[in-house]
Amino acid sequence: MVFIKDKVSLRELIASNQLACSVLVLTTHIFGDMNGFITVIRSPYLSWVSGPVAVQSRHILADWEFLFLFCFLFTFARSVVAVQILQPALRYVGFDAQDSSHLAALGWKILSRGVLMVYAMGLWYESSDRLNPQWLFDNWPLHSISESMKYLFLLRLAFYIHQCLIMVVEPIRSDFTSKFLHHILTCAVVIACCNSRAYSLLYIILLTADLADILLAFVQILKCLNYEKSLRLSLLGFIFIWIFTRHIMFLYFHWVLHHALPLEGGCQVVITGGMMLNPDDPKWEQISPQTQQNRSTICLSQGVKLSLSARSRKCTFGVFLLILHQLCRRLLLPKPITNIPYNVAASQKLLGDLPELKDEMDRTGDMRSWLLQQTIKLQSPLIQLFLDPFSKPILILSDPQEALDILLYRNRDFDRAPMLYDIFSGLAPTHHIGMKTGPEWRRHRDLIQHLVTQPFLQDTAGPAIHASASRLVRLWRAKARLAKGAAFAAKRDFQYMIIDALIEICFGKDFPNNGVSSQIDLLEADHTRAPDVKPQTPITFPEANPHEFICAHEKITEGIEHCGGSVYPRQMWWVMSKLPRLANALRIKRRVTRERLRTAAATIAQKMPLADSSGAWSSAEFMAHYENKLSQQECRQPEYISPPMEDELYGFLFAGSHTNILTLAWAIKIVADNPVSQSRLRDSLRAGFPEAVLENRAPSPSEMTSRQIPYLNATVEEILRISPATLLVDRVAIRDTELLGYHVPKGTCIWTIPAGAGFTSPAHHIGEEKRNASSRSNAKHSRRSAWSGDDIAQFIPERWLRPSAEKHGELVFDPSAGPTLAFGAGPRGCFGRPLAYLQLRMTIALFVWNFELRKCPDSLSSYDAVDGLFHKPKSCYVSLRELS
Repeated sequence: MVFIKDKVSLRELIASNQLACSVLVLTTHIFGDMNGFITVIRSPYLSWVSGPVAVQSRHILADWEFLFLFCFLFTFARSVVAVQILQPALRYVGFDAQDSSHLAALGWKILSRGVLMVYAMGLWYESSDRLNPQWLFDNWPLHSISESMKYLFLLRLAFYIHQCLIMVVEPIRSDFTSKFLHHILTCAVVIACCNSRAYSLLYIILLTADLADILLAFVQILKCLNYEKSLRLSLLGFIFIWIFTRHIMFLYFHWVLHHALPLEGGCQVVITGGMMLNPDDPKWEQISPQTQQNRSTICLSQGVKLSLSARSRKCTFGVFLLILHQLCRRLLLPKPITNIPYNVAASQKLLGDLPELKDEMDRTGDMRSWLLQQTIKLQSPLIQLFLDPFSKPILILSDPQEALDILLYRNRDFDRAPMLYDIFSGLAPTHHIGMKTGPEWRRHRDLIQHLVTQPFLQDTAGPAIHASASRLVRLWRAKARLAKGAAFAAKRDFQYMIIDALIEICFGKDFPNNGVSSQIDLLEADHTRAPDVKPQTPITFPEANPHEFICAHEKITEGIEHCGGSVYPRQMWWVMSKLPRLANALRIKRRVTRERLRTAAATIAQKMPLADSSGAWSSAEFMAHYENKLSQQECRQPEYISPPMEDELYGFLFAGSHTNILTLAWAIKIVADNPVSQSRLRDSLRAGFPEAVLENRAPSPSEMTSRQIPYLNATVEEILRISPATLLVDRVAIRDTELLGYHVPKGTCIWTIPAGAGFTSPAHHIGEEKRNASSRSNAKHSRRSAWSGDDIAQFIPERWLRPSAEKHGELVFDPSAGPTLAFGAGPRGCFGRPLAYLQLRMTIALFVWNFELRKCPDSLSSYDAVDGLFHKPKSCYVSLRELS
């Protein structure tokens, strides 16, 4: 039998037990006597064991036999309830595999303990006197209390035991002691209500107290799981119910009890429910004679008039609202980290800096510029912003040297932040991008380890990229003839070109990647009708419908970008994935991905006896080959169709299609606006590929992958420095640490901006004593800490070149000339970086080889950006002159 693997701490176990008790108490208060439920679950077994009439001894034996059998069956059902019901349900609403497994274990403990406690209490109550400790309880002076009230006392005793355990586990927490005392106070209220027969008020107090207990136990579990935002909201609900029950209704009840106010319309004793005293019992008057004398004037089932003036009631209500407002304000307002600069005005707002950011996004859409403005405004390379309501502040780091130190050398202090996983968890929940660094992350990443191998780049990726870029050159030649020098939109063409190349790389040559080809066919079929050319006005060309997978990919991209702008991306994706538009796209994506994995598995089965893992294999075939080898090592059957295989394959295609599309969109702007650098790049290409010049053709894929053109590499790197498509690089502190001399608590997110100070503007002045030791030592032996000079904001590819030490007079490309974070850095940086560089070099080289990129009109060549998941240009147009 398969059991769920979980590691539940003692604190979580106590909290889950308390939550089970709370739910059981609430059920008892609502439904009164629980013996009906116990009889239902016991009756089939008793009928089978004892027959129609059972003697008392056999009845007792059947009770204990049934208890044993019930516990065994409940334990057997663990795998079904936890693995087949709770865990899939949690995964369905957006939790990852680790959290859903953990929460399913806790949910199972809550359900099992709640049901077992109900049955055990029923056996306890129905057993004979010799086996039933409640028999001793019945001989106390309060023996007239009903059986349901006895259930309440027993469950309250369980609460006290839990609270004692909690105080032993965490003796430094004073709030547990306070909570323990309030449980005693609640029990006192219950006894007082029963003595005064105020049953209507009693039920209200008990139900609200139960809700407070459930919320508090839920808060403890959320705290153990580090769900801070949900924890604060749940704690706010607990505080409200706690104050209402123990401090308002309790005082209201005692006011009525001691003053014995008469009621309008007389008093009619109404006794309902199971939690009551027997009014006909003669011992009632002996126990509480004073209350018995006043009971004729106390009837809380009708309205009660308090002898308070209207002004006093308003003042009391106003004071209560003021206290409640201050409590909520102190709980929900942002909590700044000590000494790190922040906007003081934002710290006094419930939403922090979020309203100001929203206004900026509505006005310009440029989030990166706003973040950089905040660092300038606060005059610090490290600031904190309150962008996530009810959570910890986010640190903004604008210093290349310290950023590289975090990414490269401080992996024990920082790990990948959960932000990207929150966005992509619905699309690819098992993709390695959302996992914490560890064995499981490495196992998933190894599925795509072929992306960085030279045979894959030369034999698979290079020809696919070259073919796709060549088709785009052909399309642009047709558009350039029709446009006659006018500008036309280029971003859509980039999208089709990139996705065409990635589809061939991932799925193989036999899959229809007709994004650019469909546009060529439409344009050539419609070539006789040339569009009207007007100065300063871009040309609009018709668009064809590509393959259904490409259309589905575009819809999925729109959905992810929409979720990226939401405060709750997981919930937003869950809602959007139920809508027909996105649901149909996800079905197509799932179907195509599985089909290609099946095809890859069949192909591998044919190729394995003949060849190893080299050759022009698709990414799906490389993954199937790796899974086959891994299954042989682990002595199991290969799982070619599995969530990790699907998520890693499509995740590579999705991630690779975005960064390079936007990088190329920025590249054509920059290259067109710098004609001198463009001419020098073209000359370097013609000098580097003399055979292609003599044969009047473009360089071949093998030539472009085997030869290094220093100025081409420098141009690509300078484009990434000036306008990186990456919006930010995020990390989270996995333990208490320090950054630039400031204390950073565990769980704090750090956003590193790959632009601004140190990249395209002068760096902040930071004393070396504030930097981390690894930052000081590694900066001396690796790349420069920051770019400097008066031309730091200008596009100068020559800054990445240095004289060759081997050949006099030649320049070589120096990748460590200065810092860059376009693809992150370190073990959690972009794993497909070599493939992205290859695609950028090939595409830019073919564009410059075949066209002269002209500067577009000012209205079309703006560098204004709009930010989502990436840093995107608002406009992307190109004006071309075809070269022979």
